[in-house]
Amino acid sequence: MPNPSKLVAHRGFAGKHPENTLAALKAAVNVGVKMVELDVQLAGDKTPVMLHDTTLDRTLSVNESIFNLDSNNLNGVETLQQVVNWLLEEKDVVAFVELKYESIEHHGLTVCVMKLAEVCAPVIDRCVFISFNAAACGLAKASGFKLMGWVLPGYNRITEKVSKGLKPDYIFCDKFFLPNDDGQLWNGDWKWVIYEVEDKGLALSLMKRGAHLIETKQLHDLID
Repeated sequence: MPNPSKLVAHRGFAGKHPENTLAALKAAVNVGVKMVELDVQLAGDKTPVMLHDTTLDRTLSVNESIFNLDSNNLNGVETLQQVVNWLLEEKDVVAFVELKYESIEHHGLTVCVMKLAEVCAPVIDRCVFISFNAAACGLAKASGFKLMGWVLPGYNRITEKVSKGLKPDYIFCDKFFLPNDDGQLWNGDWKWVIYEVEDKGLALSLMKRGAHLIETKQLHDLID
């Protein structure tokens, strides 16, 4: 199996710890992983926070929208600033910071991308901006990010053409989007990150097809 240097912790070590928390990020590093991924929504006052959904229902059993909260009443949700503070201590950790499309729709594209760049500034060399939103990815480097990745909405001829125009440093793709064969992934000047991988055999086969990195919540199942 690929060693931990080939793994990205999806929402941190979410297979064993609450997703998108500092505890999950720290747990990933404790098992040797040096690349973590986290989701970011912007709260009502535009504070970037670690959260996949727009509500706290699933993760914290709180019936509240993140857009109705601000930095003074986040109800247990941790902020991107806290992640940056942690990265200042963990100097060899890279974070893939995913801006969620719901926040873009709520707050606006430019506001969201620039706010993430502002907060990540002290560790911008180790924060890779990623998003499903291709326009946000296109704006990321102009806003200060050194590296950018596009999360594919699908694996097809259209997204391949968009990728060649967008020129991301990384392409993230759900394993379920890939053709069910042994064909090689698209060639390009990017690194492939395939996510939702929970099986060692699948991870190895994906790397033979051209995947550079494997993203998983189940670090304990992939690390020997």
